[in-house]
Amino acid sequence: KKETISGFNEYIQSLRGKRTGKMPFTLTRFNSNGVRTRHFDDINEVKELTGKDYLPEAATPLLDAIGKTIRDVERELAEKKPNPAVLFIIMTDGIENQSREFSSGAVFSLVKEKEADGWQFVYLGAKQDAYLMAGVIGINKGNAMNYKVGNMRGVFTSLVGATANLQASASTGAVYQTGDFIKNYIGAEKAKELNK
Repeated sequence: KKETISGFNEYIQSLRGKRTGKMPFTLTRFNSNGVRTRHFDDINEVKELTGKDYLPEAATPLLDAIGKTIRDVERELAEKKPNPAVLFIIMTDGIENQSREFSSGAVFSLVKEKEADGWQFVYLGAKQDAYLMAGVIGINKGNAMNYKVGNMRGVFTSLVGATANLQASASTGAVYQTGDFIKNYIGAEKAKELNK
């Protein structure tokens, strides 16, 4: 828990220094008590996580968290023209076991629909087969990575560079491929290190 909190806070602080222009940010937290999503118009508005607001508990409504967040981000972007690039990172150390609203098939369809709109989905999983779960919900294997829970800081550090690089290329109008995020932005060797 402490490593996740400190890693997330360092991720946010680092992104603030590396961003090019405005960077909207959405954070979804989920556990057996439900799914909670917060939208921020800019990364500067994101508050640091604390032990009071990060409470990993019991069950994992993963599909509901993904489905609801996709729909929430859609609503946030509905008025924005042109549509901004979306990097949708799913990070979990639990497997689906409590969703009530979204099935894996429904999430698969949403992911494919949004990929067609240019969204980039990344699935990072600990204590599970992240490649298998990513495939079940429509995310390309090249956008999935396993990690060890003890390497949370390393995962967040890798994501800083990846996120900043992706945002910089999107701000120049570059088109990026939606199937090789890990190789292109984190690196295959670094991904292996994070799973040791």
